[in-house]
Amino acid sequence: MPGEVKCPQCGFQILSGQKLCRNCGSRSAEKC
Repeated sequence: MPGEVKCPQCGFQILSGQKLCRNCGSRSAEKC
């Protein structure tokens, strides 16, 4: 689905509007 990204570190699903993973805190939503 558009607007959703998976964290490369922990695989947690993140919304594209967020820049930090809510699970591990990794900056992963930059690829959208």
